[in-house]
Amino acid sequence: MDPLEFARGTLCALSFVAADTARETHMTKLHGQFERAGVAASMEAALVTLNFLREAEPLDGGYWIPASTRRVDLDGERCRLVGVHPTAELRRHFGSVRRAGMGRVTLPPKNVSLAERISFEQ
Repeated sequence: MDPLEFARGTLCALSFVAADTARETHMTKLHGQFERAGVAASMEAALVTLNFLREAEPLDGGYWIPASTRRVDLDGERCRLVGVHPTAELRRHFGSVRRAGMGRVTLPPKNVSLAERISFEQ
């Protein structure tokens, strides 16, 4: 089991109350899920990675909240999708999504118009 994908799926399952509405989730709930899956030792590293990727943010008091899904144009040939949804879920909406290291990339930006556009040229 990939702890990072497990963290993505778990945070989504515990946080989203509607397709476009998320609430914060306390890390004790997350830890319970990681413990049940037998990957509790990897929870901290997975959350640090999600924060590093800007897919989720820690809040005060041990709470975490997922970030909205958005795209970052890379080179005109592909873009990076940033968001806490598991890769399998992103593939349902953006068929060309694939893992690239810890992150996910997809085909040209015109194919991912549903995601918010982020550009470093702003």
